Amino acid sequence: MFSYSVEDAVECFQNAKNINAAIKKIIKSDAAKDPSTLRFVKAFKSAIKYQKQEALTAFLESAFGEYDQHLFLVLRNSYSSLFEPVIDEIISEYADRFNETYEIDYSTNTISITVENEFKDLGQKAIEQLVAKISNADLPVNGFMKEATLYALFEPLVLEELAKRVSVD
Repeated sequence: MFSYSVEDAVECFQNAKNINAAIKKIIKSDAAKDPSTLRFVKAFKSAIKYQKQEALTAFLESAFGEYDQHLFLVLRNSYSSLFEPVIDEIISEYADRFNETYEIDYSTNTISITVENEFKDLGQKAIEQLVAKISNADLPVNGFMKEATLYALFEPLVLEELAKRVSVD
């Protein structure tokens, strides 16, 4: 939904204070479920090991497009103490009503929107609030951070449908 660049991602990762802890946490939890996540996180760890921007930039350039969700996962874990209050407040305010506006069939990996106007309106409000909260938190304010936060807030199928209905700046 938000446009972003490699430079946005570099800024986010360079400013992350807990990146090594985030990598360890992912290796212990999510990576155990998905071997591709484990491979990705280990490669990412190697790219940041020497703290050289060129290595990180090169890694991100090769990862963009194919591994964006993995990058979002590392980023969210790197900023978890700042992400969680932002996400929790939006979930508390919108989740119950918003979740009643659609149904996901996990057996076919499809979504059907049951209350179109509310889906669009509540989704738009949640995204606008998310952007405002990122701007007020101690987080990098760029498209990559906003997109990573969206992936923490919404399931990928829901994001696909919101992208068809909601405009962002």
